Amino acid sequence: MKLLKKTFMFVLIAALLLSAQHLAPVSASIEPGTVIPDGEYSLSYQYVKDGTTQVSAANDFMVPDTGKLIISEGKAYFEHEVSKADYATFAYLGSRKAGAAKAVITTVGDAETANGQDGYEPVVVRDAANSSNVVVRLTIVDVWKKQDVLMHIDDKENIYNLPVRYNHWYNAQLEIYTTNITLPPLRAAAMEAPEA
Repeated sequence: MKLLKKTFMFVLIAALLLSAQHLAPVSASIEPGTVIPDGEYSLSYQYVKDGTTQVSAANDFMVPDTGKLIISEGKAYFEHEVSKADYATFAYLGSRKAGAAKAVITTVGDAETANGQDGYEPVVVRDAANSSNVVVRLTIVDVWKKQDVLMHIDDKENIYNLPVRYNHWYNAQLEIYTTNITLPPLRAAAMEAPEA
């Protein structure tokens, strides 16, 4: 009888340990190009200078650790927070549409202009849970590649206390770190299951 109880207890503990393993979120190694299931994924990000891997000065305006990739019906969006004070200097922020030409920034006299804004989708903005911030939502063409963005920083109120008004357009890229996507248990298991 004691042997039966010990055996039963051992089997029960083993079963609980094995089942608990499947309840925790799984950090899946997703190969670039893989379709990411619908859902929301907290991810790190950074803005980089146009055509480089160097961090853009604009990255300092963004609130770290607030990135969220949203996949919905095959469309991708990325949200992150910006402080309201910094966002007040953004005259424009948008992501380049699929197939659209990159904006060309020209300077005539002291004024910069961006030609090709119609090829960009402006961000959608809403209040963040932190009342000092806003959430910006960008449409993403391909989560596996850097997303081209166009921004216009115009510090009309001179909140940065510069000797002259800061007013410039920039091409940059949003780099989303998709390598650490944590999938919910059922989705991770479905992605790892062999095809029949």
